[in-house]
Amino acid sequence: MNDILSISIGLSLVISLAFSEIFGIVGTGLVIPGYIALHLHQPKSLAITFLIAILAYFTVEILSYFFIIFGKRKTVLILLFGYLFGYLFNYQILPDIQTPIISDVRSIGFIIPGLIGLWFERQGIIETSSVLIIASILVKILLILILGSEFL
Repeated sequence: MNDILSISIGLSLVISLAFSEIFGIVGTGLVIPGYIALHLHQPKSLAITFLIAILAYFTVEILSYFFIIFGKRKTVLILLFGYLFGYLFNYQILPDIQTPIISDVRSIGFIIPGLIGLWFERQGIIETSSVLIIASILVKILLILILGSEFL
């Protein structure tokens, strides 16, 4: 798995750089599409990850109406809320729900939702999500071409 992760992140760096140079938009940093590509076969986990990212983003946006939040503070708060909501969903909320629909659903990591939320704040939700999904699919396609049946 470490070889697949390394290759995925390397491809993600190349694709993210190309998107940045060609279109002027970044798909949530450089490595996130690589992680998302490895989880494209788990749509429920992707949905939870995006839900956590949106919650982290909107929480900080709401707090910014009451407190002075900008720059590094905003960055750290979005990452912290992404981490907090990821922890709550993974260990408090989802394990207590005993339905077949949500069994074995977890967010992708703890920092990834926060990073996605951070780019929601920088570029917008639609732009960031679009580029992230397209870049992740390209990484997945390249992984299949490079690794063949080992990856499937």
